[in-house]
Amino acid sequence: MKMSELFPSSLFNLPAGLTGRGEKYLYQSGIFRTGNTVTLFSLGVELFKNITDAVEEYLKSNGFKKIIQKDPSYQDIIKEVTSPKQLPLFFYSFSGGFHFYLYSIGEKSSKVKDIIDYILKKYIREMVDVVQESEKISKAVIIPQAPFKFFTCSFCRYSTTADYPLKYLPDNYPGEKGKPVEKVFTPSKKTIKDLCDFLGIPPEKTIKTLIYKAYTEKEKNYFAVLVPGSRNIDERKLKSVLKGKEVELAGIEEVERLTGAPHGFAGPVDLKGLKIIADIEVAKMRNVVTGANERDYHLINVNPGRDFYIDILADVKETQEGDSCPLCGNKLNIREGIKIAEWEKFCYKNMEAETGTIYFDNVILALSEQNCDEKGLKWPSTIAPYKIVVIPINVKDEKLVNYAFSLYTKLNKIIPTVIDDRIQSPGVKFKDAELLGFPIFIILGPKSFEKGTAEIKIRKRDEKLEIDIVKVIEKVCELLNLPTKDCCVEF
Repeated sequence: MKMSELFPSSLFNLPAGLTGRGEKYLYQSGIFRTGNTVTLFSLGVELFKNITDAVEEYLKSNGFKKIIQKDPSYQDIIKEVTSPKQLPLFFYSFSGGFHFYLYSIGEKSSKVKDIIDYILKKYIREMVDVVQESEKISKAVIIPQAPFKFFTCSFCRYSTTADYPLKYLPDNYPGEKGKPVEKVFTPSKKTIKDLCDFLGIPPEKTIKTLIYKAYTEKEKNYFAVLVPGSRNIDERKLKSVLKGKEVELAGIEEVERLTGAPHGFAGPVDLKGLKIIADIEVAKMRNVVTGANERDYHLINVNPGRDFYIDILADVKETQEGDSCPLCGNKLNIREGIKIAEWEKFCYKNMEAETGTIYFDNVILALSEQNCDEKGLKWPSTIAPYKIVVIPINVKDEKLVNYAFSLYTKLNKIIPTVIDDRIQSPGVKFKDAELLGFPIFIILGPKSFEKGTAEIKIRKRDEKLEIDIVKVIEKVCELLNLPTKDCCVEF
């Protein structure tokens, strides 16, 4: 490949919205560009192919058979199983351009999870296992300002998404002694802020009661959902607690019909005909303020367990930074990153099944972030689009250029190589070579060429070697730890 033939050319004016240094380098180098879609150009295609070819070979060696699906669907595979004797079955499918889908049916071990772990550890140095659902885990890489938000505990390494209901350890709920309940006049104080200002109390001393309807195609039920007054309800968590039913806030007329009071005055005490779903924090609260189910009135000194019964106790509030880790009790910290894979295990039609997805577009983003410096990308030789760039310094020196092309031709037969044939200054050529992340530069300058030597630069170590020109190919193969006739990427 000639540098003059690479399209698109490198640039240094970047659009807004790129996150992470690695993504900016990918865009600058022309490996990928974004617009109406994400496009991998020549270098990106080679990078993508180097990774996915190796992954396919590994999957095949572990008994996975390739299938092609327009859209991923494990149900379409399972329905073809007519006998237990056909099991276990393992398949993989490339779908959506960038995504590998893996299926395991009838295997009791977590084979798909183990394979995803193995594949990703070959490429990615630092990953986080993020719990999303009871049997679903995402592999994520932390990148500042990236779109995927999750929470981690720095003490026990627990991680979860914001919408996953946390399962806290049992708690004895110690607290102050319960006081007698009193009804107080709170004219037009419908919001937590107005109520707290009127009574002179913090939001943490109130319980927010909202009426929700949960429904399927066949039924509709109403619930009172309780969270501390300082917090909001996470409807995604609520939906998970209700086993996937759709949830929606009840309308103003529905609230008044169900509670006997207008919106803003609902409370759990003496609430008739509605099951109560309370956030775990609510069970710990003592002597708090709730709605009285009567216009312009609230109750003070309300105590859960004594004054009202909780039907379902679960984590239904929005997760915030600083919340307690459900495993060790230390604080959770919010993180930003990208998902590079997902895995889920379940039972379908009495068969053990696993599905997994590897998002190779995000794998490339993660790789670029973990393999770069202030100058540009630093691809490992196993996945680099091209392993070597030959840089003739003076393209007007015919003898030097001819030798550079001869060296390039020989190298390219055994190792993917690029020659920078452009009429550009040495500074521009070096800058582009560093940006593009070639593992090895072979630099042919007039003075060294006259002496019969060439300079080899190892990008990863930023190390330079002066080598006899006739031993360049031998030295390059030694550095890449590859035989001269085979430079395939293998596990």
